[in-house]
Amino acid sequence: MNPIDFNNDLPPEQRQLREQTHRFAAEVMRPASLELDALSPEDVIAPASRLRDVFREAYKAGYHLRGSHRSWAAPGSTRWTPGWSAKSSAGAAPGFR
Repeated sequence: MNPIDFNNDLPPEQRQLREQTHRFAAEVMRPASLELDALSPEDVIAPASRLRDVFREAYKAGYHLRGSHRSWAAPGSTRWTPGWSAKSSAGAAPGFR
């Protein structure tokens, strides 16, 4: 079982979001990561970098509008910042937790 699939009782809209996020990771993030890993840090952030394409695709999909949940904040933390969280894209890397 995939670590992210432990909750099969999600409402349909959350299941759909989970599936969409997994597809984005598989179809956009993973292929880009293979290219980006081979580049120097300067080339990764260059204006013509594939990283910019990943950000554009993420924006088109609306990921910048989805917030992380307050319960994901560190225990005892008073800070919580909404945004596209690593937890929501955990399917991006096999074994990522």
